[in-house]
Amino acid sequence: MNGVKMNLSDPNPKSVCSKFTPPLNVKLSDLPDTVDWRTQGYVTPIKDQAG
Repeated sequence: MNGVKMNLSDPNPKSVCSKFTPPLNVKLSDLPDTVDWRTQGYVTPIKDQAG
């Protein structure tokens, strides 16, 4: 079976999962400093919630 294999004898099992490992195939210097998700179409407009 594939998946996460945790050491259950570890007194703090979440300590293993709390570390971020960046992907090896992406250079962080190639990424933009900011992204406007609205212009990319990933954020919907605010809906009228007053009703």
